[in-house]
Amino acid sequence: MIDKATVRLLKLIAINAHAAYNSCLVGNPAPRVEAMYQRMITPEPGDLVLETSTIWRWARDSDAVACDQLPGLGILKRRALEPIMDRAAFDDMHAHGDYWVRPDETLDDLPKETVYYIEPLDGTVPEYRWVNANFIRVSSSLDDADGRS
Repeated sequence: MIDKATVRLLKLIAINAHAAYNSCLVGNPAPRVEAMYQRMITPEPGDLVLETSTIWRWARDSDAVACDQLPGLGILKRRALEPIMDRAAFDDMHAHGDYWVRPDETLDDLPKETVYYIEPLDGTVPEYRWVNANFIRVSSSLDDADGRS
């Protein structure tokens, strides 16, 4: 668990990273802005990342989220394409006569989704698994923020 002051600082980092990202969302951007944007939207494993689709839920009201949780800010461990369900859900779907049933259907036949695994900075768990989410890279230096690294 982390203290309330640390969570407040992490939230400020997240809010300002999101503000920087929003600043890049312009038509006909300058080359430097385009470079910043491209680097932000293509995080790599090892980068500090921020999940952007849920930030509005907790950023508007600091008391809306538990003091010791900030799961959308962390280190990207890996990104993978995985089937939309696991083996147990797949078998359960077939056991209940779901309309998708085909005798030769396997997990490989199912649609895939991008899955992000991050190590959250809040320390609540070793890893979060995110689906149906978008992440941006959070800059770790001034050169990095300018798109120079």
